[in-house]
Amino acid sequence: MAGDIIRGQYNNLQGGGGVQTSWMAVRKVEGRVVTVGLYQSNQVPGERNAPPIVQMRVARWGNASDDTRKSHIVLDPERGQIVRRVNVDAPIIDPAQVDGFSLGTLPEWVQNALGGAVNGNSNYLYAHGIITQDIIRFSPEGRPIAERVDRGVWSAQQSYYYEGKNATTGIYEISRVWLDGTLYELAPGGDGSTRPSANDTHWIVVQEKPRNGDDGRTSYLHIKYSNDGGSNFTLPDGETVGDYIGRCTDFNKTAPTSPSAYKWSKTKGEQGDPGKNGADGLTPMPNLLRNADLNPRSVSNDSEHNAGFAWRAEAANGGIIRHEPNVTAPHAGAKVVSCESFQKSTWYNDVNCIASLYQVLDLTAGVTYTFSVYVKGAGAGWMIAWPIDGTHFKISGANPIDEGKNTAEGWKRYAVTFTARSTGVTNIYLRSWCNGRNGGNGGKVFFACPKLEESYKPTPWTRAQEDFRGAAMRPLGDWDALPDGFKFQSGGVGEEFFDLVSVKSEGALLWWSCKRSHAKTKDTRPNVNAPFWELGQNLKFVATDLFLAKKAFIENLGVRNVETRNAQGEVTFSSEENGDVFIGGKATIGGFRKSKPVVITPENYSQYYERT
Repeated sequence: MAGDIIRGQYNNLQGGGGVQTSWMAVRKVEGRVVTVGLYQSNQVPGERNAPPIVQMRVARWGNASDDTRKSHIVLDPERGQIVRRVNVDAPIIDPAQVDGFSLGTLPEWVQNALGGAVNGNSNYLYAHGIITQDIIRFSPEGRPIAERVDRGVWSAQQSYYYEGKNATTGIYEISRVWLDGTLYELAPGGDGSTRPSANDTHWIVVQEKPRNGDDGRTSYLHIKYSNDGGSNFTLPDGETVGDYIGRCTDFNKTAPTSPSAYKWSKTKGEQGDPGKNGADGLTPMPNLLRNADLNPRSVSNDSEHNAGFAWRAEAANGGIIRHEPNVTAPHAGAKVVSCESFQKSTWYNDVNCIASLYQVLDLTAGVTYTFSVYVKGAGAGWMIAWPIDGTHFKISGANPIDEGKNTAEGWKRYAVTFTARSTGVTNIYLRSWCNGRNGGNGGKVFFACPKLEESYKPTPWTRAQEDFRGAAMRPLGDWDALPDGFKFQSGGVGEEFFDLVSVKSEGALLWWSCKRSHAKTKDTRPNVNAPFWELGQNLKFVATDLFLAKKAFIENLGVRNVETRNAQGEVTFSSEENGDVFIGGKATIGGFRKSKPVVITPENYSQYYERT
């Protein structure tokens, strides 16, 4: 096929040159006649291209433009590998960029990346992904390595294992169970049908049930004051605040009467040395970009499925957007996304290869904005604000921001400042871009921690204020109606929800809150002994002048006045009984959208329609 890269090899026995390699580019195919051109020697490995001969072995190496033919599989007996490579568009390749699969000894670049974690003489499988039913790990002695599996509440009807294969899951496991608040592990040779107890030889206690303190001793903290370092109490009886404070902890309700029983320290420390000035004196400005931590839940990597994502994907002519879970971000908690473009232009036409993330937001005319992001990888990265302003900032060749240690893990932060020429909706892009006009050969660009702020210079990165919210309450209804395997969340770190379920018991509807994340099985049904659930108080009617709740799920709510405030005490929303409603932030209401306070009336509502 035209565009194919062909590698031919033969053994030059007469010339004494050993195995010779001929690199050719297919120009034209007519039936069984193939017209090829030889690559220049400086375009091939080893910088020596041998002439082709009759009956030499020929195989396709890749293709200069057709993505479906830019791959090959090689059996390499010298290195002991079977390797499949992708994105092969030239005779000379960078294995780190094209190796897609390897079986046998690992490619050298993978060994270098993993360091001492692998044995260079052992056999490994390297691949982008693995789809399999079972993975069974073995010890050097050839025995399966078992996993400790939390099986939930103990049941006599269940089967439990010690380094045995679970007949249902296929996993070699060491079973753990809960009973009466205690966590047990099946002992070697133990009988799992035996009810666990602390003295049972069939089970090992892993975690005892927490004591409630009823049978323990109550400790007391006593505090007294002194003006002479603890030689004497202040009057009366050490109750008057003095220059020194004394603390004593014991099991007696009555406070000791001797100053020597207390540990003394000054109530106010000495004046310390003046502190150093801050690194740059900059106060972080609010980030206008939502979900700037690039969490995969908020970032699309498929331009055909952008709905519901704060960050949308845009790709053209083979550009690729990827989530990079194995790449460390420059700030804790943030994630990394890569955008990769490829050189596809020819002598005859320019081909735009684009891989972008973008976010849609409002800009205000006359306001100065600074757009910044952490970058590493290829030199094909761009930062773009379009259509408002039209800023196109090429990262390659630009000077990074001096943040002292911002080069950790190879990251560098870049910024561009612009003033919006008009008010309206614009797109903020992070892009890898290659065409015949902007130069370069494309490549993979890693992006992390973007920020757009109303400022004349970049300030320290932070997430948008609206991103800082806890897990949302999720009422799921009847527990029995949910499918087996449903994953309940308890509002832990990185979780979106705090789940509530209802269970009918003796004619009453009881509500339970999830206190430990888990998957639904018949053994995890809410009950007072289950470690996964906490029973809510069932109050049929409450009348009170003041109601305080950290979280609340209310099926029907009737109020006269509502007011919410932010951390600074500013009113962000209010609804008065006279019908007036104030919204102090960004809101979408019945198709309306605006990012600053406005008054919506029957006369002007049409100008605030949601833009799509």
